[in-house]
Amino acid sequence: MACEVAAMTRLRCVFVTAFVVAGVLVSVESKCKSTGRSCVRSCVKRLNGNYQSCNGCHVYVTCSSHVMYDNRPCPARLVWNDKTKVCDWMSPTCTCKATCDGGTQRRVRRCDDPSPQNGGSDCVGVSSESRPCNQWACPGNMSSHLSTRGRFIADCSQCLCAGDSVSGKVTDRQTSLALANVNIYTVGREWSPSAVSGSDGRFTISGVCVDGLKLTARKGGYESASREYSVSADSSVTVVMYTLERPTLTVEPASTAGFVGGKASFSCRATAEPDVSQYDWFKDGDLLRSDKVSVGGNSGATYNVNGLTTGDEGVYACRAVSLGGKIFSRGANLIVKDAGAIDTCDEKPQDQWVELPPTCSVTNGGIRVKSVNIGRCHQVPCVTKTSLDSANLCCVPSSTRQMEVECHGFSYKVNQIVTCGCSECKSDNTVTVSGIVKSGDASVLVPTTGLQITQDTVQYRVINSQFSFEAMPRAGKILFHVKSSIFMAQLVTLDISEGVTAMYVEVTLVPKPSPDIVDVATGGQVNVDTPGLPSAVSINIAPSSFQDTNGNPVLGRVKIYTTFADPRKSDGIANAPGQFTFEDSEGVTRHLKTFGVITLMAEDTTGNDVFLSGKASIEIDADALGVETGESVALWSIDGSSGAWRKSETLTYTGSRRRRRQVAISGNSVAGETEIPPNLPYLNCDRPFLRGRLCSIAVFVYYGGDFSIPLEGERVSAFIKENGLFIGRTSGFSDQNGKACLLVVCGLQHIVRLESVNGVTVHPTHHLPFGFAVTNTVDGFEFTATSPATQVDNVNGPVFKYRAWRSICSSSNSSTYHFSLAKPPVRPSLYGSLNAVEMRPGFDLSWFPNPPAGREVCVVQVGIKTYEPSEIKMVGISTAVNGDQYGTHTSTSMKRSYSRNELYRVACVVFRCPTNESEYTAVDLQIVSNKGSQCRFTYSVLVNVVGDYHGVTKYVSHSNSSFQVRILARAEGEKRGFDVGIYRATNPGDVAFYRAINKCTTGFTRVADFDCSG
Repeated sequence: MACEVAAMTRLRCVFVTAFVVAGVLVSVESKCKSTGRSCVRSCVKRLNGNYQSCNGCHVYVTCSSHVMYDNRPCPARLVWNDKTKVCDWMSPTCTCKATCDGGTQRRVRRCDDPSPQNGGSDCVGVSSESRPCNQWACPGNMSSHLSTRGRFIADCSQCLCAGDSVSGKVTDRQTSLALANVNIYTVGREWSPSAVSGSDGRFTISGVCVDGLKLTARKGGYESASREYSVSADSSVTVVMYTLERPTLTVEPASTAGFVGGKASFSCRATAEPDVSQYDWFKDGDLLRSDKVSVGGNSGATYNVNGLTTGDEGVYACRAVSLGGKIFSRGANLIVKDAGAIDTCDEKPQDQWVELPPTCSVTNGGIRVKSVNIGRCHQVPCVTKTSLDSANLCCVPSSTRQMEVECHGFSYKVNQIVTCGCSECKSDNTVTVSGIVKSGDASVLVPTTGLQITQDTVQYRVINSQFSFEAMPRAGKILFHVKSSIFMAQLVTLDISEGVTAMYVEVTLVPKPSPDIVDVATGGQVNVDTPGLPSAVSINIAPSSFQDTNGNPVLGRVKIYTTFADPRKSDGIANAPGQFTFEDSEGVTRHLKTFGVITLMAEDTTGNDVFLSGKASIEIDADALGVETGESVALWSIDGSSGAWRKSETLTYTGSRRRRRQVAISGNSVAGETEIPPNLPYLNCDRPFLRGRLCSIAVFVYYGGDFSIPLEGERVSAFIKENGLFIGRTSGFSDQNGKACLLVVCGLQHIVRLESVNGVTVHPTHHLPFGFAVTNTVDGFEFTATSPATQVDNVNGPVFKYRAWRSICSSSNSSTYHFSLAKPPVRPSLYGSLNAVEMRPGFDLSWFPNPPAGREVCVVQVGIKTYEPSEIKMVGISTAVNGDQYGTHTSTSMKRSYSRNELYRVACVVFRCPTNESEYTAVDLQIVSNKGSQCRFTYSVLVNVVGDYHGVTKYVSHSNSSFQVRILARAEGEKRGFDVGIYRATNPGDVAFYRAINKCTTGFTRVADFDCSG
């Protein structure tokens, strides 16, 4: 039969599935069943012929002389039609329908993993969903795609032409790398692949008529891609595939406020490939409404609350839905004030205690004290009676007063906030991330050469092993990648609670081990170095499985570096990438129990990065890593947009057997094949915890051992243990109130500690309910997370319910039950301590000029010679020409990045940049130290200069422990003043701080030198 069959009978083929799996959503294909009254079980007394089998729709029986021949198969995908006595696409004698011409796939779930108890809430989200499936045409409906040559195969789904052939290549749109293991389908036969791409992404289809041929590529985790082949134009085809991306939030609901009877709005927007199809809205974890999006789902959605009452207060969140998955936004608080209030801010400022420099104190109630409460306005969006739009309004200081600080030999003023009010502000919800990169045992700084940090595709230079950048959290997370030429790469995931504006993090990189050399043409086996474990992990590389950064095949040999994060050790867990969590099908965060994390990196012989293409076979010693018999474990790869893990491949548990390997694993093992993402070369051997075991805890961090000064931006980690092994870790950062909310697993033991801190003070009793068991350790504490259902009042902590996000913990405060840790009074910082007049319109003494290009930061470098750098600080007091004080900055003495001599250091003091060519800022530089009397001024290039030096600065006066210089603004770019130790930078937000400080530490010129070594 020729393929020119436009008159074929139209066949409508529908495929509907309905399935229920407890607690989780899955997709399965229903089995075909023949109807009992129509099928044939015996040929006794039957005429010769063919009949419907009772063993399924795809088979029939033949009766011959009363002998039955069963399970005679129909061609692929066809079913037996007992009415017409032929294999067909549909059959009235069978409940199975063919998979073409479009259908609907449905799925439902039950909330029984576990079921709600003791008044518990139902599962988050909807209980049933549906989506279109099998949208390709049935063979009888695709005449426009058929060739005028060739012949049909048996089921009429494909035209064959001897001698025709088409070849092509499949690539990834984001990385341009070749994609292996992609199924290639031809029109009319979209259920059975005609080819599969190899490790180089290439494929060939032979014997299929190429005129008018349309190809479709499908691969798990990618959006289907189609390409029509043109005989005249194409010698081969290239199919480009887009990653099936989980939505990425670009706008999240922002905390807001309103008056009783008024209204409030929340906005949510996400991008995805393909587009977002739906936005769900939640309040305190309960589903409020779903907004279907038909076209342009990336444009976002809005939720309005009208006629506000106090009952509308709570935590609101959105969830974006696409084919790639679901993602929750960070929760946003709604505050509703009485209609008689002036604005929605709390007039009384919150406490913010700062430690004064050595020898300095203030008078408080007739007593000299060394710390002062300067106050802080919780900078949240607000509204007033006359302005109900909170977009550009937030709670800021409405009045301040100055306090006199007296030090040895001098005095200065600090600004104290008296009241807060609603006013215009420049809050952009960005978070400043600063830190340092260390190696190995965290005692050695990583060399700067070849070290890069990439965040949202933007690269940041690391100077003196220190870094800083600003980022906008997405779904409450900030991710960045740290790479080095001599260290293994590290993906750092920072979990950001609302209210966190700055944080300090120490990143520890693992040195690259000795590489395994593999011949690309033949492939080979790599035995992962697992210290303390006998050959616990091996990876088998298939031949011709590597490509370069341009997607071209790699020839010759490659060097493969592998490391293993051992879950038996806390440092192994601490240095593993990401959090040990994943988002389930509803977008809800859940914990993973890890058995170890593998990192694999590869280079060619010249040191250039190469990537593994296709699947690798991995075998893991189940006995050595504590995998129990029958325990369901899988390999997980990390999601570069969220830092969560995604299931890649289920591992098969095998008993002890003889293996054809270079090194045998003794005992039982788990094994499987998986792909390793090129830019995120991490594999995690895990299994999920039950859904209902997710809880959160509140930990407050303080400065100093009296537990009175909250400390922002400190990383707190909870290490999870089961049967004596570390099986996971979660981390969070303290917000402006010093509070960090951490995810924990109810019922398991946890060890909580401050990261990268020595000399932690643990509160003797914390603030816990009577009878709550906790054991303090040297650097933290241990406890077992009791389920909130067993507590008398779980809203008071310290263990809270967790539903989709930390709504209950995030709204807790220091009056609720919590754990308490304190840092010693020496805090790592790139910038020191700044106390300045608030930057906002209407303040003539605003500290930071804010030109269109961004914030301008000015720094003066002072040389200090000292044997005891921790004892020495430099205070810079910025004053206007009329004597009014802008503010102060206190700098520690820092190591010069270009010098290995620890004796000669620098202080980088931030001062208030002048704003025009005629304006001066007077900067008084004061050495403060318990040994300040031993410091003496030694030199300044400005001492003997009359008038302006290079039109930038002029010297005023000096004493043994002080130096004053007046700074004049000139429009000469960022280099103005660098020849006398003045360094400037202009960038958005706190990035300017980072650049200015690093210019200072790397600069060779100083405005003055002091000798404190005597």
